[in-house]
Amino acid sequence: MAVQLLLRMDRSDLARSRAEAMLKADVEATLAVLSVAWVALYDGEAARCAEAAAAMQELKDRRGHSPVLASAIGAAMLVAGRVSEAESCFHEAGGGRGASAGDSLVNLVAAAHL
Repeated sequence: MAVQLLLRMDRSDLARSRAEAMLKADVEATLAVLSVAWVALYDGEAARCAEAAAAMQELKDRRGHSPVLASAIGAAMLVAGRVSEAESCFHEAGGGRGASAGDSLVNLVAAAHL
């Protein structure tokens, strides 16, 4: 939560150091991996976003499918410039009904305009 708050305060430098400290404490921790990915997405560098997508894909393989995680992977791929792969992730995330389906539709519309 601290990483998300720091990112909302536009303090990516502090968020990055907090996320890296979490990762150093436990490399396998889901929250640490997600925190590093969130910081990479916030920074918006294509190479770091591709790494974030790979890390989140590994989490998905380890923990199972989650619509939120599939949307996050799609967002990372979108920032990395891999639009067709991002669209496939958004389709996968919005497979059912509910809030995730609406979010995925919005993400698909955004990807279509790139």
